Amino acid sequence: MALLDWVNSSFSTDFSFPWLSSYIQSQNNLNIIDGEPLEQSQATITEEGLKENAVLLSEKIAVVNPHLILNIDETGLDCVRDKAKLRLVSSTQSPCVYVNARADSHITFLCGIGLTGWTLKTLVIVKTKTIIAELAVRYGLPSSEHVEVVTSDSAYINDDLFSFWIDKILVPGVEKRRCELMLPPTAKSLLILDGCLAHSKEKLAELSKYNIDIHFLLPHSSHITQPLDRGIFSSFKKFFKRAHFDGCENAVGKCLMHGLLALSQATNYLTIRSSYYRAGIELNFNEGKPEVKVNVNKWLTQRNSPQTEAKEEHFINTALLKRKRIETSKYGKTKKQKKDEEKQAQKARSEAKQFGEDEEE
Repeated sequence: MALLDWVNSSFSTDFSFPWLSSYIQSQNNLNIIDGEPLEQSQATITEEGLKENAVLLSEKIAVVNPHLILNIDETGLDCVRDKAKLRLVSSTQSPCVYVNARADSHITFLCGIGLTGWTLKTLVIVKTKTIIAELAVRYGLPSSEHVEVVTSDSAYINDDLFSFWIDKILVPGVEKRRCELMLPPTAKSLLILDGCLAHSKEKLAELSKYNIDIHFLLPHSSHITQPLDRGIFSSFKKFFKRAHFDGCENAVGKCLMHGLLALSQATNYLTIRSSYYRAGIELNFNEGKPEVKVNVNKWLTQRNSPQTEAKEEHFINTALLKRKRIETSKYGKTKKQKKDEEKQAQKARSEAKQFGEDEEE
């Protein structure tokens, strides 16, 4: 019933739930599901939890060479999007509206960035094998110095692919970094990551024999505490929109190369350092000696105002939904109701413009 209350209060209507449910089901691009929006999960983060996690992270950082601290996470691109559906998540006080469409051709990028501005080899997961053959001759794919392309049925990370990444990319990458810095094999490294279910705990436990320690961030806090989420991935998506590549006719292959081009632009030294700083992991040099501290106050400041890509998409689609409802529900209204609806429409158009939505008069 929270959904009904939200619709009636937002559009000054007095609909019954059976009518609203019937109306939504009659629309091809609307659907009702029960779920929990991301914002509600993020709201469960407590100051105590953040402080405890910061203490644990500080203790692990204290015994690690700053040049061997790295953060890893996944992001994705949709190449050929299916018809999108706006979904209303009705189980909360403020229903979340979002696009619920998985693309027919998805690409996952598993990235790693070091605190001092270095990067790991990128693992790219695709569905089809044809693009690898198309790009093999010119760019050395599927396996090159900076990129490893693999295939899976879903193009999403799973236990097997994560284990492959550890064996073929993470461990060799850390060992190569130690050699570059002329550090002994016993020099400890620290891997910072979230608790994604595909991040196999059993496989990660084996990293201790390679002198790689693990730190899991507080659940639902990556929009605050994870460097990749704090700067790299947002830059990656912006560069991707502007990327241009003519060396491949295959749509998925072109999307892949656009993604690699965008990622190379997003993972420069300054952006990486800035991403760690924004995530509260601050590196300073005292007389040339690197010192790292965890600024928990930065986490606490961001706790109540998460600015995530998912939240931006939520705002955009809420504005679009309001406009659609206003344009399709003007029958039998009083002058006052029509006037209120026109105000709602103007507000929705302003919100859509704010996030780059093109308006057609």
